[in-house]
Amino acid sequence: WKLCASGQMDPKGGQGPFICLWRPADCILLTVLVCPLHEDQITSLCFSPDGNQLFSLARDSANTLAMWESFLPGKAPCGITSAGMELPHVYRTPVAKVATGKVAGFGMVGSKDAANFQVAIFDAGKTDIGLLLKFVHVVDGSELLGRSAIFPPSSAPRHVLSCAWMDGECLACGDNGYLYMFQGTSASCSQRI
Repeated sequence: WKLCASGQMDPKGGQGPFICLWRPADCILLTVLVCPLHEDQITSLCFSPDGNQLFSLARDSANTLAMWESFLPGKAPCGITSAGMELPHVYRTPVAKVATGKVAGFGMVGSKDAANFQVAIFDAGKTDIGLLLKFVHVVDGSELLGRSAIFPPSSAPRHVLSCAWMDGECLACGDNGYLYMFQGTSASCSQRI
């Protein structure tokens, strides 16, 4: 399957926010993943490189990152044509979750090196509380271990606007015009662009 996911930003009703899983080839909605773990909006989503895990980041009291498996129903519907057709709702408990801190994350990008999968969570300039750049590693396929990034004190940004991975290193662009390269949690270099 090739999938894409979208998260609900303005949940209605008592079930909390949900995630829609789509087939991108024809924009067919395959299922709805109900996420009672998340109290408020889903702010970012990403898949593991093999597509077996889905990561959701929510704006709730702990700004929780959750890892989901088995997020599709047993038999995914094909060729849905009726607008009124009831889609299968999937209720799951995440296989792992971790609080990311007081600052809400609004962006997330994943990377896989030879040893593990990791995501970088960043604030995308959407908070006025403070800076967020956190790296979360998937350990043994089911445990999430988060660590905060350490910026050089002389050039720390107020917000991280975007991130990308290159050869196992995270590149982060700050709102101060600097590009940072991270090895582990520390910036190995920074350059004003």
